Amino acid sequence: MKTGFLGTGNMAEALIAGLIKSKTLKPKEIFGFDLDTTKLKKIQKKYRIQTCNTATELALKSGTLVLSVKPQNMAEALRTIQATINSKHLLVSIAAGLSTDTISLMAGKQIRLVRVMPNTPALVGTGAAGFYANKNCNPKDKKRVQKIFESVGIAVEMKNEDDLDSVTGLSGSGPAYVYAFAEALITGAAECGLDEPTAKKLALQTLMGAAKLMLQSKDTPSELMAKVASKGGTTEAGLKILETQNFRQTVIDCVKAATQRAKELKQIM
Repeated sequence: MKTGFLGTGNMAEALIAGLIKSKTLKPKEIFGFDLDTTKLKKIQKKYRIQTCNTATELALKSGTLVLSVKPQNMAEALRTIQATINSKHLLVSIAAGLSTDTISLMAGKQIRLVRVMPNTPALVGTGAAGFYANKNCNPKDKKRVQKIFESVGIAVEMKNEDDLDSVTGLSGSGPAYVYAFAEALITGAAECGLDEPTAKKLALQTLMGAAKLMLQSKDTPSELMAKVASKGGTTEAGLKILETQNFRQTVIDCVKAATQRAKELKQIM
């Protein structure tokens, strides 16, 4: 199905690149429109996609419409295509904080709509997205969206839309928590005598390696941790500091705080 991107920002570009690289779609099957014509021309030149002069033209040429505009611009974007979209269109929103009910009200009609919470690692093809499909969607719609987002990582369906708040607190905001931990690892190693470039190289490889091992192992994170932490050894000494500083509960509270903020922002929107 021909897919259009209403807005061609960073996440839209990541999806376009992923769809082409995975051969899910050909460039001629992808359409884009952006009020920023310079940005649109750059995307067209880089990926050889089809471009449209108006949002209406985009809607006319696309069966699936990815609404990749900022939340504050969503109402206006939907107004421009309101007369064009119909029951044959599948709309996909990646705008944070806007529920499917809110977007449907903005559209002014019943629509097939999937709301997605992606994250920034999608920019390098390793994203983690949660999605929720409204009652108007069919199984093919869900598979369609899953295929789009699996071109840049993984995509997990949520049966309850409110669960997207938890997805936001975990995978949506999660990369920033990892960056904070990585920065602390690098600083700690530097204070122990390593030069910063070496500390960074080793820290990032350690994080990537540990994540890959967890993905491939049948062991739980706790079991893997126990295998590294020999009694009386260096790892145990480090883990004791994390324990005394309440590291585990701090991370739990971090996820809860971000989830709660997602709920609050949804009410504001």
